[in-house]
Amino acid sequence: MQPFLIFCMPRTGSTTLVEVLNTYQGVKCINEPFNCALHPGYGNQVVDRQSLGHVFSEIWAAYNGIKHAVPLYGRGPFPSAVHGFNILDCIDCNVILLVRRNLLKRAISQELAYQSGIWHFRNEAALGDRRQHIFDPVDIERLRAMLDEVSRFPARSKDRLTVNRLRYQEHFYEDLFGKGDAHHERFAQLERLTSFLGLPGFDRDRIEEVLKNRDTRADSVNAYHQIPNIRDVELELGCDRTGWLFK
Repeated sequence: MQPFLIFCMPRTGSTTLVEVLNTYQGVKCINEPFNCALHPGYGNQVVDRQSLGHVFSEIWAAYNGIKHAVPLYGRGPFPSAVHGFNILDCIDCNVILLVRRNLLKRAISQELAYQSGIWHFRNEAALGDRRQHIFDPVDIERLRAMLDEVSRFPARSKDRLTVNRLRYQEHFYEDLFGKGDAHHERFAQLERLTSFLGLPGFDRDRIEEVLKNRDTRADSVNAYHQIPNIRDVELELGCDRTGWLFK
């Protein structure tokens, strides 16, 4: 199969997508190799575009898939060379562009993760730690500016992908992993994605097992209410363009 890159914003279901794809025989997708906290052996080598190219060569020698969540607003343990859209100038592979329609829920989910330092819930202990965390109010004006920036992410990504003549397919969190969607529609989107990557067959039972074990309590109404001024956030920023938290 051809190598591929999952290019996404944080909190778009990308980790679950990596787990789904890694159930396929022959797929080896690495999760955020440029995150220095997860993979210092790769991330710490990157200081400029030239060194980024060398590290890509190392990664492709061991893996055929890469997930890269773009470090928005300069946050996170990433070298500056991988901020923004720079990575799209250094690859020659198929790309899955993964985004989220509800920008406000994505932003609040990310705020909860940043403030608590807990990004994934692999056990009840991690979920309990997040529930016990005392969160600060969100700076609404800062969040407003972030939403404006993130709203341009899909179009800017597609512009760069087109300029670099990269083959890509766009998918939405809500279609792949959102609540309430009919199962057959969700699996139709996943089958479309795996077909684009050239993966053989479509094992619905295997994928269902991964999705069943996915803990969605981290991104729920109860979780949002841990932020003291969350109702003000909804009042000021909730709209049809950015999405709503409680409607």
